[in-house]
Amino acid sequence: MVRFLYKIISWITETFPNKGARFIDSALFFIVGNILLHKIILAWNVHLLKKVKKFEKICVIADVNIGDAVMNQSFISALRDYFPESCIDYVIKRSALHLVRNNKEISHVWPIYTTAPFPSEHDIREVNTLINESDFDVIFNFSPFLSSHKIKIPRRISVVGFFGIVPTLLQAQKNKKDKSHMMLSGYRFIHELFSRLKKPAKKTEFLGVSLILSQDTLDSAKKILIDKNSNHGTSIVFLNTDTSSRFTQIPFDIQKELLKKIINLTCDVLLGGGPSHKDFAIHLIDTIPLEKRNKIRIVPITTPLDVFAVLIDYCDVFITGDTGSLHMAAARKYAQDGNFQFRNKTTVFSIFGATPPRVYGYDSQMSGFFVANQDAVSRVYIGNSHCRNLTYINKNDIMCNEQCFFNDINVDKIIDDIQMFIKN
Repeated sequence: MVRFLYKIISWITETFPNKGARFIDSALFFIVGNILLHKIILAWNVHLLKKVKKFEKICVIADVNIGDAVMNQSFISALRDYFPESCIDYVIKRSALHLVRNNKEISHVWPIYTTAPFPSEHDIREVNTLINESDFDVIFNFSPFLSSHKIKIPRRISVVGFFGIVPTLLQAQKNKKDKSHMMLSGYRFIHELFSRLKKPAKKTEFLGVSLILSQDTLDSAKKILIDKNSNHGTSIVFLNTDTSSRFTQIPFDIQKELLKKIINLTCDVLLGGGPSHKDFAIHLIDTIPLEKRNKIRIVPITTPLDVFAVLIDYCDVFITGDTGSLHMAAARKYAQDGNFQFRNKTTVFSIFGATPPRVYGYDSQMSGFFVANQDAVSRVYIGNSHCRNLTYINKNDIMCNEQCFFNDINVDKIIDDIQMFIKN
């Protein structure tokens, strides 16, 4: 059914290139994002929460990707505003464990998901086992792929589901000046719910999520940088070549042009490979003249994600498509033992393909965008696409050609912007 729906959406955007995507978004605003439905869903979820006798043990189920494990921490921060003493458990992707395990707002991390973009049957069984063996008072399930017919939740437990957040996000999306980032929408959604039930124990301005990283990650990152044998004080530009989907990965030709121009700047270059397209970074280096390759180092695919996050912090500019490392770059970094202070001065550049930029991107200049939680500029570069629409939040069933989402990306503009943030 979903595949058929996306075929229709693709036909509309291809047949009516100037108005198709706008029609899809307008229909989505009218059907799902209208204020009446927003109030109805909000009232229903408040009704569910009123039935909860106590909030001593809460479970937050994140969506299945690494970026979701990072971003969905905003739900927990919002819950802590109301329940500072409660036990809050967090279900995430196994490979993201080292990114969130030191978050003191989380009582226990359950690294269950092993597959993406959909949870496997094994993952679903593990979630069900956790729910049935734990005495949760309430569950916040923010994975659209773990529907009620897949996870068996006892009747005594109230469940707030993912689709409660959608009207909140779309209400913000309708206002071009309002920030409609998924992370911020999640934080707002929790406050919308509980502000009708009780006063928060604390309330602070939400600036984004954090990553608490250990001394081991610092040491591992330093070894990678020392092995590079780069000049002390030289700027570092990090080009992340990989994403989890071909609809969000920066096309090879654009990355090749970027890299050829970056190596002519006064900086060293890190290339981040990844499991989705393992040889992509190697093929990129093959396009570079031999005499200039000494400025480039590939970050090994085997690099743990928390070490990857530390490497990002050492860089002056980080460039990526829409993927988990974008949210890792935007997150504020803290040392677990407090004996080291991270720079948190990485300029975050994101080049967007199919996914809606205001929902996932960070930009400190454009209206309606959330800002990276860094003491630095964040910028979004958006391809000129007639296909992009809000339904492509789900990028798994897109039927359009991936190249169409990156039309007219101005590489020279990106290079000019990089020069502003590196040491000359």
